[in-house]
Amino acid sequence: AGSRGKGTHIPRGGAAAASGEGAGRSYNPEERRRQRANDRHLSPAGGGISKKGPWYPSCLATSAVPPCLKKLHNVTVERAGAPGKAPQGVALFGPQFYSPEDLSAFQASYNVTPNTVKDLNGNKPATPGTEASLDVQYITCIGGGVETWFMHWACTTNDCKPFLTWMLEIANLTHPPVVQSV
Repeated sequence: AGSRGKGTHIPRGGAAAASGEGAGRSYNPEERRRQRANDRHLSPAGGGISKKGPWYPSCLATSAVPPCLKKLHNVTVERAGAPGKAPQGVALFGPQFYSPEDLSAFQASYNVTPNTVKDLNGNKPATPGTEASLDVQYITCIGGGVETWFMHWACTTNDCKPFLTWMLEIANLTHPPVVQSV
């Protein structure tokens, strides 16, 4: 049993690969960096930042609007959620609220079937915040037809522990939102 030094070639799959049953994989850091650099154009999962791969819609070069994001993630009306299934949610803390009127205008501008949003823990539509507005607008456009919850916690100090409260409330639900924007 020798020691493994820099640049050691370890067969993928362990003993099976060592016996010739699988392809080898190098764990040399320099070689791995070069390989990642070469693979960046293949897919976003490849860790790449290139905007040249076949998976990258050309519309994203100028803006990240719902139709373009749907194309990127292969979301179609048929594949979007259906009423009665697990909801999606937006959890926000502090002075972040959304305007249902702005949401309706956003959905209309992108020809999206309006989603109703169930407000939990209160919403102050007269004082919408940028983060809350964008989160609610985009999650309802991308997850069309999915029941959406707006969950708000006003407190942001350690005295009331808003993140812990949110996690415990979600953990105690029978059917919690499966996708959440926090």
